[in-house]
Amino acid sequence: MERRRRPPRPRPWRRQPREAPGVTGLQLLAGVAVVMALEGLLYAAFPDAMRRALAGISAVAPERLRLVGLGVAVTGIALATFLVRG
Repeated sequence: MERRRRPPRPRPWRRQPREAPGVTGLQLLAGVAVVMALEGLLYAAFPDAMRRALAGISAVAPERLRLVGLGVAVTGIALATFLVRG
């Protein structure tokens, strides 16, 4: 004679796993698209000013430019994390 297995009883004390908050690929792509649109608008609206700004950047020492870039990247990551996670 074959024994049947009973289905497992529900365990009310166990919590259901929650989804971890985070950035989806679509949200990340949307953020990149917004940055591209803003940069494109700046070049379209102020081409001479953007050219002067880029010429000014070429005169900055690489160490200083690296430090400023790192600071902006850290600030951007912190801001994005704050906005996504609340």
